[in-house]
Amino acid sequence: HCFGTLGLHRMEINIRPENGPSLRVVEKLGFRPECLRPRYLHINGEWA
Repeated sequence: HCFGTLGLHRMEINIRPENGPSLRVVEKLGFRPECLRPRYLHINGEWA
C-alpha cells in the first residue's frame, strides 16, 4: 500500500535501542536497521 498506492519510496521508523519489543515488531514487518543516531531524541534532560 505505502509503496504502490501512496507512491512512497522510503519508510523510516525511529525506535530507542533499548526498546526490544518494538524492535522485534518492525523486524517481523521486514524493516532492517540502517543506522544508530545516539543524539536523536532529548528526553528528560538526556540524549536518547
